[in-house]
Amino acid sequence: MAPSEADFEMEPEPVPVPVTSITDLITCGYIADSKPDDPKIVDAEEINLSLILGDMVYINTGSDDGVKAGDRFYVLNNGGKIRHPETGKKVGYVITIPGILKVICVQDKISSAVIEKSYDRISRGQPVAPYYELEMPLTFGPPELSACDQGSREVKGVILDAYVGGGIIGAATLVKAGSIVYVDVGSEDGVVPGDYFSIWRENTNGGFRTNLGYLVLLRTELKTSSAYIEKSTLEIFLGETEIDLMK
Repeated sequence: MAPSEADFEMEPEPVPVPVTSITDLITCGYIADSKPDDPKIVDAEEINLSLILGDMVYINTGSDDGVKAGDRFYVLNNGGKIRHPETGKKVGYVITIPGILKVICVQDKISSAVIEKSYDRISRGQPVAPYYELEMPLTFGPPELSACDQGSREVKGVILDAYVGGGIIGAATLVKAGSIVYVDVGSEDGVVPGDYFSIWRENTNGGFRTNLGYLVLLRTELKTSSAYIEKSTLEIFLGETEIDLMK
């Protein structure tokens, strides 16, 4: 019997997919050198301490600063100071994003805005920053590691802290697949969002390192990046792991 057209069908071309959800991409934030302070939410129409989606707030920036009706602002949450687990030196501060505001009315030095997106607690006194589009990294998946692969060690670093952290970390802090973490590699190391890093634990008696899983970078700053742990095969304790760029 002559072969049919179905016998010659080609495998579909792989299609890149987003590395995570848009909510993770926005809320993960970044590590900053200093804590932002102004402009900020100075008041709200609601008397509640915690503000929610749809609440009207007031921010201390207006037309004198070029603000216009329809502009958007990220609400920022100042986390704790991050120290490097190996050197103890200050790296910066974790800044996360619990919401987005949309400006309604503008005066010279103050504007009213509605909480357009709410991902976490929002309250008076929280700083805000002008909105900017974040580009979602796309991926075909991580490069494969063979059973005997010990990583490239060409670009390596450590996990500094996790989304729930914001302080001096220790080996007792446990993270796993689905966690947002911060690492000490950034754009100056030649890495970009979407790059994968394998996660390793050094064996105290020398010899082979133990692979614990892998993470993918979500957004990069100059010296640090925010990342998503896509897979964990064993427990990952902050402060005792290394990461290597996967190729």
